[in-house]
Amino acid sequence: MTKLVNKTFYIILFIGILAFNSSCEDKNEYFDWKTMNEEWLKQHQHDQGFTVTESGLCYKVIRKGNLADRTPNPTSHIQATYKGKLIDGTVFTEGEKINMGRLDQTIKGMQQALLMMHTGDIYEIYIPYNLGYGKKGSTSKIPPYSTLYFKVELIDSIL
Repeated sequence: MTKLVNKTFYIILFIGILAFNSSCEDKNEYFDWKTMNEEWLKQHQHDQGFTVTESGLCYKVIRKGNLADRTPNPTSHIQATYKGKLIDGTVFTEGEKINMGRLDQTIKGMQQALLMMHTGDIYEIYIPYNLGYGKKGSTSKIPPYSTLYFKVELIDSIL
């Protein structure tokens, strides 16, 4: 009976160790990528012409549209031309005069940037992962913890 209890104990201990190790591997799978993205953002957030918001969003005005033109509100439907890249240069999205849907349904960093823009403005933006796709990423093209780079032109915002 004692041998059976000891054997059962060791089997349960072994399974527990395996489960713990596999959970650690999952958490560390993107550790290097996360570190690279955090370091990249630290190095580039003060690039010439960039402003850092309280939330950590970094933006640079490339071209100012007409200040008399409207700015979006959170429920505006957005039309924009944009290109999105990862820090390694991988393009994950781009489009010309794309209907993006409602602003409040985009990632937080894009919402914050577009809310500052007028029709015709062009911005470059660096979006930290916590304002982008976070710890989970999005699709196979955007890994977890990704800092995102966008160049975006606000074509129109329909209220």
